[in-house]
Amino acid sequence: ICLVAVNVAIFPLEGKLLWRSQIEAGRLAESKNDFAEAEKQYRKSLTIARYLPWEICLTTSLCDTAESMLKQGKSDRSIEDMLKSPLALIKAREKYSSMSHANCERNLANLYQRHYRFALAEEHHKTAQKIATNGSHVSPAVLATVLNDHGTLYQDEGKFYKSIDYFRTSIEKGNNDFGDNPDGLNKIKNNLADSLVEVGQYCEAEALYKEVIASRKVVLNQDSFSSPNTMYSLLNVYCKRGDFKRAHEIAGQL
Repeated sequence: ICLVAVNVAIFPLEGKLLWRSQIEAGRLAESKNDFAEAEKQYRKSLTIARYLPWEICLTTSLCDTAESMLKQGKSDRSIEDMLKSPLALIKAREKYSSMSHANCERNLANLYQRHYRFALAEEHHKTAQKIATNGSHVSPAVLATVLNDHGTLYQDEGKFYKSIDYFRTSIEKGNNDFGDNPDGLNKIKNNLADSLVEVGQYCEAEALYKEVIASRKVVLNQDSFSSPNTMYSLLNVYCKRGDFKRAHEIAGQL
């Protein structure tokens, strides 16, 4: 760590290139749903970022590390601290339009949601949505992800029709902007299908589940049954519709 600190301090531009390579390695791991490896790479970027003169590097590394931990099901206090730290830096400089700010707010919302602190989660989801909608340099994929995560809050609260509206808008906003994360859109479609099942719209849910499975087969080079959660959801749809023959076929392949 000391050697890294000295090299980065003396050669900051080279240090930024090294930081970027670690961020890209983390993104690649995330695209393969290997969130433990993503966390490892983001933590390496964080070590470098602490010695760089660019604030955006530190905030990005903190946000990405925290998000990779959340995706592994971790929810300890260190994640909250990791997200509040860059938020303090951003707000101190009144930079309310950055992608890092939107992601920090979104991930804080997800953390509070996991702890059933729904009112606090709602507050941060709304802030993230405002930034992602009105801010500069925020991609459609980020806005789509913010809307999707807000939709999951309404799912958790049993407000399924409201969640459906958010998921549909999320798909509309990010439909063509998930190039570096081809499974991102699939996850939103899967969430939409889950809410549709809850309100009895089985035909559209079935079509979406099949679309997700087919997409993963192409973009992730997975066979149809490498997505067990989606397959179980499809099986559930057939059971609810009384189509036990198809349900039995799916069950035999899981």
